[in-house]
Amino acid sequence: MSQDPTDRFITRLRQLRRHYGLTQEQLAERAKLNYKHYQEIEGGRKRDIRLSTINQIAEAFGISIAALFPEGHFAEESPPEKKK
Repeated sequence: MSQDPTDRFITRLRQLRRHYGLTQEQLAERAKLNYKHYQEIEGGRKRDIRLSTINQIAEAFGISIAALFPEGHFAEESPPEKKK
């Protein structure tokens, strides 16, 4: 899976929103986001997303921030080696 991390995040947002049976407008309202702003995020036009916005979206779903990211999202990066 070589898809860009932001693209994977956007795909996950769309999947979750549909799973919960929400429109973009309903999710934006729950997350206390401007509808157009959320539309830009899910549409991939807003790619630099603040952590506070991600947190608001997670809270709107009632899930943790980590659950917004597909499994293995962070697995591509190895932890830094400990310095001796």
